[in-house]
Amino acid sequence: MRVNVYFTDNERLINGELPYEVPVTRFAPSSQNLVGAVLNEFFRGPSDVERNAGLTLVLNGFTGYSRLEYADGVAHVYLTGNCQSNGTLYTIARPLTVNLKQFPDVQFVKIYDQYGDTREPAARVDSTPICLDPLFTPSATPTLTPTNTLTFTPTFTPTSTPTPTPSATLTPSQTPTQTATPTQTPSNTPTRTPSNTPTFTPTRTPSNTPTKTFTPTQTPSLTPTATATPSQTF
Repeated sequence: MRVNVYFTDNERLINGELPYEVPVTRFAPSSQNLVGAVLNEFFRGPSDVERNAGLTLVLNGFTGYSRLEYADGVAHVYLTGNCQSNGTLYTIARPLTVNLKQFPDVQFVKIYDQYGDTREPAARVDSTPICLDPLFTPSATPTLTPTNTLTFTPTFTPTSTPTPTPSATLTPSQTPTQTATPTQTPSNTPTRTPSNTPTFTPTRTPSNTPTKTFTPTQTPSLTPTATATPSQTF
């Protein structure tokens, strides 16, 4: 089915020429809720051609809607996003109300912010959230969240860091204690090995000249052999 979707004509709004909202044509399945179909097309925004023609989408920080309810001629629209005042009386409430009231059954439109709040929830009148007022200033509650996050994060990080440091000190203190064991091994090894080697090889061989003493004692039996051999050797 053919439906109309209203967007804001920026030039007419600047010049103060009513009506500020201009309809464009959209098509929706006949089985679909037509009121919901118009809302869906509205939040999709104007096409490139329509933007070039001066049409714009006024959102005030809202990004869509989460629920649409209709009862006793009143349409309740619950918006999603982050409501922001633009400092003017012209807000998203104007084009939304025009879009919904094109249907004869909708007599009043109540628009709710992301918290489900609106100024006149029970009265049979159009109602908008307070956050759309030109002089509305948001509460300071959101700024407390990053402040607390930054305060606790760096405090605990350096406290836990020096804890493993003393455990690293115990490791090298035990290492040199065990290193002293190989120090005793080389001290005993060179002392015993060289002291026995020179004692038997070079020194005692020439000092065994008393062998000559025993040789001449037995020489009378072996005179030619024993006497000539040691005297020529030296």
